Amino acid sequence: MSLLYDETTATVISYHVSGEISQSVTQIKSQSLDGTVYLQTLGDPETDISGTAYVNRAGKASLEAARAGCNLLRAELKHGTYRGRLTELKFSDRMAGDRFTADFTLAKEVSV
Repeated sequence: MSLLYDETTATVISYHVSGEISQSVTQIKSQSLDGTVYLQTLGDPETDISGTAYVNRAGKASLEAARAGCNLLRAELKHGTYRGRLTELKFSDRMAGDRFTADFTLAKEVSV
């Protein structure tokens, strides 16, 4: 079963969540006079969880409050459990049954 949970307020946002991990790196590309290309990677790769959640009006309000308050969210997916804070949030138009599709991105928190 999948779950999107707000750990700051102890609220279940949705039981219908899908997501996938993506990494991005910051690189500097330079080329020498002889044509050799050099790549320099800055820092560690940034890991994000991009996903979709189906929410009702209460879930929509919870997601909006979590984004505004930088709340810590937990996404329990089939391939693992991840914690992070919302960096992107976009809602679709209202669907039947007063539900919304929320596309989100969580900046993954480093596990200690």
